[in-house]
Amino acid sequence: MESIKSRPVVTCEELCAAGSPYGAPRKALLTAGEFLKMVRVISGHSLSRRTLQLYSSPGLRLLPLPIHFRGNTAHYLHPEHTVRCALLLHLREAYFLPLNLVKEVLDAVSDEHCDLILSGVLSAQDLIRLARDGAKAWLKEALVGRAARSLEAARVLGKTIEQAGEPVSMVSALAERGRAEGRVPALAGGR
Repeated sequence: MESIKSRPVVTCEELCAAGSPYGAPRKALLTAGEFLKMVRVISGHSLSRRTLQLYSSPGLRLLPLPIHFRGNTAHYLHPEHTVRCALLLHLREAYFLPLNLVKEVLDAVSDEHCDLILSGVLSAQDLIRLARDGAKAWLKEALVGRAARSLEAARVLGKTIEQAGEPVSMVSALAERGRAEGRVPALAGGR
Protein backbone atom coordinates (compact mmCIF):
# COMPACT_ATOMS: atom_id res chain seq x y z
CA MET A 1 0.00 0.00 0.00
CA GLU A 2 1.32 3.37 -1.01
CA SER A 3 1.87 5.95 1.70
CA ILE A 4 0.01 9.21 1.20
CA LYS A 5 2.97 11.11 2.65
CA SER A 6 5.15 9.81 -0.21
CA ARG A 7 3.14 11.88 -2.68
CA PRO A 8 4.56 15.33 -3.38
CA VAL A 9 2.47 18.43 -2.73
CA VAL A 10 2.30 20.20 -6.09
CA THR A 11 0.46 23.06 -7.74
CA CYS A 12 -1.94 22.96 -10.64
CA GLU A 13 0.63 24.73 -12.81
CA GLU A 14 3.25 22.06 -12.08
CA LEU A 15 0.83 19.29 -13.02
CA CYS A 16 -0.16 21.07 -16.23
CA ALA A 17 3.49 21.75 -17.12
CA ALA A 18 4.35 18.07 -16.66
CA GLY A 19 1.44 17.13 -18.88
CA SER A 20 0.37 14.61 -16.28
CA PRO A 21 -3.28 15.55 -15.68
CA TYR A 22 -4.07 14.37 -19.19
CA GLY A 23 -3.26 10.82 -20.04
CA ALA A 24 -1.36 8.93 -17.34
CA PRO A 25 -1.67 11.23 -14.34
CA ARG A 26 1.07 11.30 -11.77
CA LYS A 27 -0.01 10.82 -8.21
CA ALA A 28 0.24 13.96 -6.11
CA LEU A 29 -1.36 15.97 -3.33
CA LEU A 30 -3.08 19.30 -3.91
CA THR A 31 -4.09 21.96 -1.40
CA ALA A 32 -7.74 23.05 -1.52
CA GLY A 33 -7.05 26.09 -3.71
CA GLU A 34 -4.91 24.13 -6.16
CA PHE A 35 -7.47 21.31 -6.19
CA LEU A 36 -10.22 23.74 -7.22
CA LYS A 37 -8.00 25.06 -10.04
CA MET A 38 -7.26 21.52 -11.23
CA VAL A 39 -10.94 20.54 -11.22
CA ARG A 40 -11.70 23.64 -13.31
CA VAL A 41 -8.96 22.71 -15.81
CA ILE A 42 -10.20 19.13 -16.16
CA SER A 43 -13.96 19.66 -16.13
CA GLY A 44 -14.44 23.28 -17.16
CA HIS A 45 -16.76 23.84 -14.19
CA SER A 46 -16.03 26.04 -11.19
CA LEU A 47 -16.64 25.00 -7.63
CA SER A 48 -16.54 27.07 -4.44
CA ARG A 49 -14.76 25.92 -1.28
CA ARG A 50 -18.06 25.88 0.56
CA THR A 51 -19.65 23.59 -2.03
CA LEU A 52 -16.54 21.39 -1.94
CA GLN A 53 -16.95 21.04 1.82
CA LEU A 54 -20.64 20.23 1.37
CA TYR A 55 -19.92 17.51 -1.19
CA SER A 56 -17.41 15.82 1.13
CA SER A 57 -19.50 16.26 4.28
CA PRO A 58 -20.56 13.16 6.24
CA GLY A 59 -24.19 13.80 5.30
CA LEU A 60 -23.62 13.62 1.55
CA ARG A 61 -20.25 11.86 1.14
CA LEU A 62 -20.17 12.52 -2.62
CA LEU A 63 -16.40 13.03 -2.41
CA PRO A 64 -13.94 11.27 -0.13
CA LEU A 65 -12.71 13.29 2.81
CA PRO A 66 -9.51 15.25 2.23
CA ILE A 67 -6.26 14.10 3.80
CA HIS A 68 -5.11 16.15 6.82
CA PHE A 69 -1.45 16.23 7.73
CA ARG A 70 1.17 18.95 8.26
CA GLY A 71 -1.16 20.83 10.57
CA ASN A 72 -4.79 21.37 9.73
CA THR A 73 -4.32 21.86 6.01
CA ALA A 74 -6.59 19.77 3.81
CA HIS A 75 -4.93 17.99 0.89
CA TYR A 76 -6.70 16.28 -1.99
CA LEU A 77 -5.41 13.26 -3.88
CA HIS A 78 -4.68 13.61 -7.55
CA PRO A 79 -6.09 11.88 -9.64
CA GLU A 80 -8.51 10.13 -7.25
CA HIS A 81 -10.27 13.22 -5.89
CA THR A 82 -9.91 15.35 -9.03
CA VAL A 83 -11.48 12.86 -11.46
CA ARG A 84 -14.34 12.06 -9.09
CA CYS A 85 -15.03 15.77 -8.51
CA ALA A 86 -14.90 16.50 -12.25
CA LEU A 87 -17.35 13.65 -12.81
CA LEU A 88 -19.64 14.95 -10.06
CA LEU A 89 -19.66 18.46 -11.54
CA HIS A 90 -20.30 17.09 -15.02
CA LEU A 91 -23.29 15.09 -13.79
CA ARG A 92 -24.69 18.15 -12.03
CA GLU A 93 -24.02 20.69 -14.80
CA ALA A 94 -24.53 18.67 -17.99
CA TYR A 95 -27.30 16.32 -16.92
CA PHE A 96 -28.93 18.37 -14.11
CA LEU A 97 -29.17 15.29 -11.91
CA PRO A 98 -30.24 15.67 -8.27
CA LEU A 99 -27.62 14.90 -5.63
CA ASN A 100 -29.14 11.58 -4.57
CA LEU A 101 -29.00 10.31 -8.15
CA VAL A 102 -25.49 11.71 -8.61
CA LYS A 103 -24.43 9.69 -5.56
CA GLU A 104 -25.95 6.52 -7.05
CA VAL A 105 -24.14 7.07 -10.35
CA LEU A 106 -20.81 7.85 -8.66
CA ASP A 107 -21.09 4.71 -6.53
CA ALA A 108 -21.91 2.53 -9.56
CA VAL A 109 -19.31 3.94 -11.97
CA SER A 110 -15.96 2.22 -12.32
CA ASP A 111 -12.80 3.98 -13.50
CA GLU A 112 -13.16 2.81 -17.10
CA HIS A 113 -16.61 4.41 -17.39
CA CYS A 114 -15.49 7.89 -16.26
CA ASP A 115 -14.32 8.84 -19.77
CA LEU A 116 -17.66 7.70 -21.21
CA ILE A 117 -19.61 9.92 -18.86
CA LEU A 118 -17.32 12.94 -19.25
CA SER A 119 -17.49 12.62 -23.04
CA GLY A 120 -21.28 12.85 -23.02
CA VAL A 121 -21.68 9.52 -24.83
CA LEU A 122 -24.23 8.27 -22.32
CA SER A 123 -27.64 9.86 -21.96
CA ALA A 124 -29.27 10.70 -18.63
CA GLN A 125 -31.43 7.59 -18.95
CA ASP A 126 -28.29 5.48 -19.53
CA LEU A 127 -26.73 6.94 -16.39
CA ILE A 128 -29.81 6.21 -14.32
CA ARG A 129 -29.86 2.66 -15.66
CA LEU A 130 -26.14 2.29 -14.93
CA ALA A 131 -26.72 3.44 -11.36
CA ARG A 132 -29.70 1.18 -10.76
CA ASP A 133 -28.70 -1.97 -12.69
CA GLY A 134 -24.91 -1.74 -12.78
CA ALA A 135 -22.69 -2.09 -15.86
CA LYS A 136 -24.20 -5.02 -17.69
CA ALA A 137 -24.38 -6.16 -21.30
CA TRP A 138 -26.76 -3.32 -22.23
CA LEU A 139 -23.92 -0.82 -21.76
CA LYS A 140 -21.74 -2.59 -24.32
CA GLU A 141 -24.63 -2.79 -26.79
CA ALA A 142 -25.48 0.90 -26.31
CA LEU A 143 -21.86 1.93 -26.87
CA VAL A 144 -21.47 -0.21 -30.00
CA GLY A 145 -24.63 1.35 -31.44
CA ARG A 146 -23.42 4.87 -30.65
CA ALA A 147 -19.99 4.14 -32.12
CA ALA A 148 -21.59 2.96 -35.35
CA ARG A 149 -23.68 6.14 -35.51
CA SER A 150 -20.63 8.34 -34.83
CA LEU A 151 -18.68 6.60 -37.61
CA GLU A 152 -21.58 7.21 -39.97
CA ALA A 153 -21.70 10.87 -38.91
CA ALA A 154 -17.95 11.16 -39.49
CA ARG A 155 -18.35 9.68 -42.97
CA VAL A 156 -21.10 12.19 -43.74
CA LEU A 157 -18.89 15.04 -42.51
CA GLY A 158 -16.07 13.87 -44.76
CA LYS A 159 -13.72 12.50 -42.14
CA THR A 160 -11.90 9.26 -42.72
CA ILE A 161 -12.59 6.20 -40.62
CA GLU A 162 -9.11 6.55 -39.11
CA GLN A 163 -9.84 10.11 -37.96
CA ALA A 164 -13.24 9.15 -36.58
CA GLY A 165 -12.04 6.01 -34.82
CA GLU A 166 -8.89 7.49 -33.33
CA PRO A 167 -8.96 6.63 -29.62
CA VAL A 168 -8.68 9.78 -27.50
CA SER A 169 -8.86 9.97 -23.74
CA MET A 170 -11.72 12.22 -22.67
CA VAL A 171 -9.55 13.87 -20.05
CA SER A 172 -7.04 14.83 -22.75
CA ALA A 173 -9.83 16.06 -25.03
CA LEU A 174 -11.24 18.20 -22.23
CA ALA A 175 -7.76 19.50 -21.52
CA GLU A 176 -7.29 20.49 -25.17
CA ARG A 177 -10.66 22.24 -25.12
CA GLY A 178 -9.64 23.99 -21.89
CA ARG A 179 -6.38 25.13 -23.45
CA ALA A 180 -8.24 26.46 -26.49
CA GLU A 181 -10.72 28.34 -24.29
CA GLY A 182 -7.97 29.76 -22.08
CA ARG A 183 -8.91 27.91 -18.87
CA VAL A 184 -5.51 26.30 -18.39
CA PRO A 185 -3.44 28.46 -16.04
CA ALA A 186 -0.56 30.44 -17.48
CA LEU A 187 2.70 28.57 -17.01
CA ALA A 188 6.07 30.03 -16.14
CA GLY A 189 7.62 28.57 -19.27
CA GLY A 190 5.81 31.09 -21.49
CA ARG A 191 3.12 28.73 -22.75
